[in-house]
Amino acid sequence: MNYKINAKKIHQHANAFYLASERNLEERPNGDGTVQVLSIPGIVNCAFACELYLKSLLMVHGYQSRGHSIESLFRKLPDEIISQIIKEIEGYKFENCLSNISNTFVDWRYSYEKESTLITFQTFLLKLTESLKTHSAIRLSE
Repeated sequence: MNYKINAKKIHQHANAFYLASERNLEERPNGDGTVQVLSIPGIVNCAFACELYLKSLLMVHGYQSRGHSIESLFRKLPDEIISQIIKEIEGYKFENCLSNISNTFVDWRYSYEKESTLITFQTFLLKLTESLKTHSAIRLSE
C-alpha cells in the first residue's frame, strides 16, 4: 500500500471540508440588519476536517486509523508532532480542550437529538485544525 498517496487523498478531502467549514462560519448579511452563520454545518465540517488531517498524518507515518474520536487519533501521533502542536496552541488547557472537542463530529451531526449542544471550545477546534492542516501538508511534501 502506498501510504503517501492515500495520505494525500485524505489531506485533499480534509482541505475540502475545512474550506466548507470556513464558508459556513462566515457572517452573511440578511439585508434586514441581521447576519446568518451556519454554525452547525461549520462546526461539523471543521471537526471532520480535523479528523481527516489526523488520519492523513497517521497514514504518512504508516498507520491506518478508524473512528471519529479526535482525542484518540491525536494520541496516536508521534510524540514530536504532539509536542509541536501543543506548543503552537498556547493559551489553552490543551488536555481539557482536546477532551471536550473529541466527539464534536458525532455530537454535532445529531445535535437535534439532544436537549442542548454547546461548544465552548470552537476557537480551540479551529486552531487545532489549522495546526494539523499545516503539519499534514509539511509531512506530505517531505
